[in-house]
Amino acid sequence: MALLSLKPEAEGASQAGGSAVFLEEDDPKVTAISVLGEVPDKIPIPMEINIEIRDQLKREIRQFGRKYGRIFKLLQEVQGPPKVQKKFVLYAMKEAASYKKQDLISHLKNILEKLESDHLNEDNPNPNL
Repeated sequence: MALLSLKPEAEGASQAGGSAVFLEEDDPKVTAISVLGEVPDKIPIPMEINIEIRDQLKREIRQFGRKYGRIFKLLQEVQGPPKVQKKFVLYAMKEAASYKKQDLISHLKNILEKLESDHLNEDNPNPNL
């Protein structure tokens, strides 16, 4: 890796009192050190999948028409706890609102209500007690 450095010019240089800028390519003192320590090379797999799902959701919602099956399938593929799934449904609702797709928003509200009711049932397995 080439680095810029400033060193004073030798006597008899064309500029009086100036400095020259040149590239140092073989400087053994310069090494790259990671400040944060070990940095992972890749994003964890579930996060990577969810990022791809978010991008596909955006594309599907932007398309013209009422073919929502693909959107619902993508929402089912979201990996993570119910909280993450709710965030994706809310994201889809927000995206649908920006394109004024009220029918899709109503379907997404139903999905959100179902997720919330399922989550409440998981938290309280014996509601009769």
